Amino acid sequence: MSFIDEMNSVNALIVGANRGIGLGFVKKLLQDDRIAKVYTTYRQSESASELIFLAGEHSERLICLEMDISDESQIIKAVQKIYAQVDKLHLVVNCVGLLHEDTLQPEKSLRQLN
Repeated sequence: MSFIDEMNSVNALIVGANRGIGLGFVKKLLQDDRIAKVYTTYRQSESASELIFLAGEHSERLICLEMDISDESQIIKAVQKIYAQVDKLHLVVNCVGLLHEDTLQPEKSLRQLN
């Protein structure tokens, strides 16, 4: 039995929920009636259209927060918004990642790492 099975209502936070794995977590959590609130973050609204659409369909349970994890002031604002509504998060999933940039590309061999 998991901690979710033992809870009557669970509050979750999915960081980086605008697509991929994060969006998949959101969709799965919304199917579970034991989940009271799902807080999500996204960096830019242009890349979060599906998430924002879901929030419209689940306005009582799904709360979307624009947040850039590299900006500490934005993190503080998001946390304050969450704790203004709930006193506890039971589940936090970080789905923020970087696939590549100018000098970092995916699927490196061990020789390419330092």
